[in-house]
Amino acid sequence: MRARWLGLFLCLGLMLGVGNLPAHAQMSTVLVLRSAPSSRYPQQGGVLTYTLWVENPASTGVIFRNPSFLLPEGTTLIAWGGFLSGSPQSTLENGRTRLLWQMTRTISAGTSLSANLWVQVDAAHRGGIFSGEWRVEEQTASGYLTVVQEEAAPVLFDAPAPLMEWQVSAVYAPVETEPPSLPLLPGEDSLWVQVTCLSAGQCLEVNLLQGGQTFSLTLQGEGKFEGNISPVSLRSPYHWEHNCVQAEILLEGGQRARRVLFCPYRHQPALRVMDTAHQPLASAQVEVYRLPGFAPGEGMGCPVSGWESLPPVDMDLRAIAEMENPLLSPARAEPPFFNPGFTVRDGTLSLQLERGCYYIRVVKNGCKEGFSPLYGAPPVWQDLPIILSCTRQVYLPFIQR
Repeated sequence: MRARWLGLFLCLGLMLGVGNLPAHAQMSTVLVLRSAPSSRYPQQGGVLTYTLWVENPASTGVIFRNPSFLLPEGTTLIAWGGFLSGSPQSTLENGRTRLLWQMTRTISAGTSLSANLWVQVDAAHRGGIFSGEWRVEEQTASGYLTVVQEEAAPVLFDAPAPLMEWQVSAVYAPVETEPPSLPLLPGEDSLWVQVTCLSAGQCLEVNLLQGGQTFSLTLQGEGKFEGNISPVSLRSPYHWEHNCVQAEILLEGGQRARRVLFCPYRHQPALRVMDTAHQPLASAQVEVYRLPGFAPGEGMGCPVSGWESLPPVDMDLRAIAEMENPLLSPARAEPPFFNPGFTVRDGTLSLQLERGCYYIRVVKNGCKEGFSPLYGAPPVWQDLPIILSCTRQVYLPFIQR
């Protein structure tokens, strides 16, 4: 009888989690992996440089081993450097090459290590958005656990394809970033898209790729294809390959090519840029700067609330700030992060920032530059006003006598 009750108790304990750590506690790691390409738009047949970082935000040193990188489709390793030592082992995973360095390193508290990879892009690359995968094994109390950056250093290949134009029906117009970005309001989950091949006979078929789905467009004549993306699927943190809209084109001869059209994101205004008459300023250029080594709410300020009543950041702090790298992934800012970015027609801009100290610089033709207060993130700004002093142009009638 005692054995039966003991067995029942153990069974209930397993069901309720008694005597077991939560899954997130068992899988806890501290290292942060980041990456950046040398260019968002590498050339076919050209050389692309990846910079890879391992960051340790903890207050103690951390041991890691076996760094590896899964190369994007259509690229070949040329050379490597930085903390990566020795020759990598090379294996194939679904047609892509994984590079593994068998090594162990210790990274000191509050520091980072960097490495570089130089890769050759195939001369006949089919185009589209491609990224690597960056991983290390971190030593923890429960053994070595894998830390992964799934979408490492995404890049956009423009394959040779017929000249194309496109239109999209949405509440906001696309923002002229590179590639164009499209703000979507909450609940705006369907998009009508028209793609026109300017050399009509070269495009036999056009499909749109978005959110892991394929949407077929219907030929309307004279090289015009149109259809709907529904539902729009968006991932956060921002995932370029999942979120952006790509056109896949079937060409004469059976080849396929991809072009990135635009990248939608969910618009949640964090900043509102206005003139002194409180009129919104559209297409204002917004730049994000970070103060390295500063923590929110500590030392020289970097407040986490009450920004509306604070003066703009002073010149001494601006002198030591760094413009945040728009190619960094995962970005410290999103969605999707362009630096500079541009306000939409109502003068607003979406911006979510990783923990740190930042300020914003805003530039607009005909206006004096403006600066935000020093900002400690998180929390997230909501409609923080930035006022620019602008010159109003007055046009007088010309009277010929």
